[in-house]
Amino acid sequence: MRMTALYLGLLVRGPRFNDWDEKPDELARLQAAHVAHIEEMFRTGRAVVAGPLTDDGFLRGALIFRAETLDEAAAFALTDPSIQAGRLVLEIHPWMVQAGVLPGV
Repeated sequence: MRMTALYLGLLVRGPRFNDWDEKPDELARLQAAHVAHIEEMFRTGRAVVAGPLTDDGFLRGALIFRAETLDEAAAFALTDPSIQAGRLVLEIHPWMVQAGVLPGV
């Protein structure tokens, strides 16, 4: 079986997650910027899969990145406005997956 290296990102609640509870307009703008960032990663081939977790827990979302190194994958992700604002924090892990199992991999 041929394996390929990808990077698994887990988005968790950040230290400023609740700062927008009483600022729905600001939260909507931040969320729109977050989604636009992920869409850009798809357009540029950096993201393979991404999506929110819907149980309203500590873990908020998951992403799979295509990159040459862990540092490169983290650099893509850390430009996310929600991460920069402290609403989310990224955990990122190297991940080996069978080649051909995921779209474009």
